[in-house]
Amino acid sequence: MNKMEFTYDAYRKLLLTFKNNGYQDIFYQETDMTKKQVILRHDIDNSIEDALKIAEIEKEVGMKSTYFVLIGTEFYNLFTKRSKEMIEKIIAYGHSVQLHFDVTNYEIGSKGDLIQMIEKE
Repeated sequence: MNKMEFTYDAYRKLLLTFKNNGYQDIFYQETDMTKKQVILRHDIDNSIEDALKIAEIEKEVGMKSTYFVLIGTEFYNLFTKRSKEMIEKIIAYGHSVQLHFDVTNYEIGSKGDLIQMIEKE
């Protein structure tokens, strides 16, 4: 049984494997089931710094990805100057940044509550 190595170098090799096998990196809205495509996505649950490292590797190999950020988390503050600068770098590298909505941050009793909280974030 092969074990997956979870390192930055192993991730770089994985991306290069996609590229070398003819896969096109796409965003969700670009899906075309007739082509060899890969959608790269990352939930930034713990560290924007680590996400930035991944984004740099993707840029280095010429691939794009979507990063999902949390508004309410114990691990980072999205609204600090440093966090905003890192997110801006991720975007400047050609990646997409989207909302990662965490339903467990709210008391939601109905579909209307859910929609209201999503719109609030």
